[in-house]
Amino acid sequence: MIMTLEQCYAQMNADYEDTIRRIPNKKLIQKILLKFPKDESYRDLCSAMEEKRMRDAFTAVHTMKGICLNLGLRELSRAAVNLTEALRNDPTEKVPELFTELKSVYGDTMSVIEKYRDEQEDA
Repeated sequence: MIMTLEQCYAQMNADYEDTIRRIPNKKLIQKILLKFPKDESYRDLCSAMEEKRMRDAFTAVHTMKGICLNLGLRELSRAAVNLTEALRNDPTEKVPELFTELKSVYGDTMSVIEKYRDEQEDA
C-alpha cells in the first residue's frame, strides 16, 4: 500500500493539520515537501559547523527553521529552534549537543520523505 501524505506526516511526527490550514493545497504541500531534501540550508549548516563559522551556522539553521515551521515538521523545527537559540545566545554552550540532535532528527525526517518519494514514483 502506498503511503499517503498524511501517513508521511504521521511517521515524521509532523503536524499535517496545521500545515494544511496554512497551505490549503495538498499537491503544493507534497511538491514543497519533496523539494525539501534539495534545500541547501542543512548542508550549509553542516559545513559552517565543521569550519566553526558560527554566524554562518546561525544563518543556515535559522533558514532551515523557517522552512520546517512552514511545512509543519514539528520535530525538526523544534531541533532547529533549539540550535538557533543556542547559536544566538552562546555559541559555546550546548551547541555541539544540539547540533548532534538536529542531525539525528534530520536523518530520520529525510528517511521518511525519501520513502514517501520512492513510493510516489513507483505508483
